[in-house]
Amino acid sequence: MSHARIMPRSTRATHAFVAVTTLFFGWGFITSLIDPLVAAVKSIFSLSNVEAQLSAFAFFIAYGVFSLPAALLVHRLRAVAA
Repeated sequence: MSHARIMPRSTRATHAFVAVTTLFFGWGFITSLIDPLVAAVKSIFSLSNVEAQLSAFAFFIAYGVFSLPAALLVHRLRAVAA
């Protein structure tokens, strides 16, 4: 016999909304830190503008690179859960 609580649908939706909103603003905050970091990296390592912007490019290209393995993982986890 299980004593697990079942949350009402509205509570689950609220928790999901809060989680997604928090992650969105956290992600936005991290993204907004790129410009100051590029300036710091440029001055510390004496880089040209192109070389410094490549560090920002690497941050954004990581979304594309990691989206494929993440999609495969989600697909595999859905198959296991089904």
